Amino acid sequence: MSPKGLTDKQKATRILLVAMAGGLLNCLASMANMAVGTPLFLDSIATAACGLMFGPWIGCLCGLATHAFLVALHGFVIEWAYFLPCSLATGLVAGLFGRKRLPVSLLRILLCIVATALANSVIGAVIAAYAYGGIAVHASDYLVAGLILAGQSILSASFWARIPINLIDKGLAVAIAFLLYSRPAVRAWFGLPRLALDQGAAD
Repeated sequence: MSPKGLTDKQKATRILLVAMAGGLLNCLASMANMAVGTPLFLDSIATAACGLMFGPWIGCLCGLATHAFLVALHGFVIEWAYFLPCSLATGLVAGLFGRKRLPVSLLRILLCIVATALANSVIGAVIAAYAYGGIAVHASDYLVAGLILAGQSILSASFWARIPINLIDKGLAVAIAFLLYSRPAVRAWFGLPRLALDQGAAD
């Protein structure tokens, strides 16, 4: 049930603003991560949260905003938008997991992590292999190079090198997303219905 005085228009505006702000936060987190030099990406926490709470379209919007900010803050170099499909996949997968407002369970969290990590690894590998020849100037490049030397193709090496990184990176993003998704106060602030289990208990 929505908070008092929160109209549909206000609710929609609030969600859109959060998606845009989430895109900026993703961008800043990604830039900070690159400055530190960790092997993670840290560019999809808000995308996963928006998708899980508000649906796949808002999750994808947050992903789109993320790359728009990345392009803008890097001097409008279009190369920073190449991995946009990965962000869209994160928003889409998270959005599908939040569709029925099911209660949080360890199994659902793990399935969402695996699905998101797998989607990102497949899409990211294709982009890295064909746009960068496998070397995308990321910490995973060392593993990619090692797998290529071991006899893997560029595409295969790009995929397998991304699996462990994405499991950790998307695991963090999805865990935070589920934490926000399950908080009654957060859902109430956005005028979102309670989770199915809570609704059933109230009835």
